[in-house]
Amino acid sequence: MLTLNRQTDYALQFIAALTRLEAGEMLSLRQFATNSSISFAFMQRIVRSLKASKIVRSTQGSGGGYALAKNADKITVQDIVESIEGPVAVTMCISDPGACVFETKCTSKKTISKINFQISELLREVKVSEL
Repeated sequence: MLTLNRQTDYALQFIAALTRLEAGEMLSLRQFATNSSISFAFMQRIVRSLKASKIVRSTQGSGGGYALAKNADKITVQDIVESIEGPVAVTMCISDPGACVFETKCTSKKTISKINFQISELLREVKVSEL
């Protein structure tokens, strides 16, 4: 089964919450974590990745919090997935060419590559404004 990890799921939920903010409004990470019953420390790790990828920005102090770093129509679900999990790869041969023992004899690599491309394409098509 191909699944997104829990961090990615929570990142998508956090980004969806940010898309619902009014212009200039910020979301407290502690408030989001509490309301979502997610560990604050766990959310801090997730948001650190989103911030490093320039998907979110933060403001310190009273009234501070998090907001999207750019327009929601410019951020894709693939951006979020890759921020948390790295490049989309359905098999090891996609993520680490040469690491597979069947590399030279593989009869399905072309098909697997096509599947990986289609998944990536779908993730690129979905904007976070649609969440």
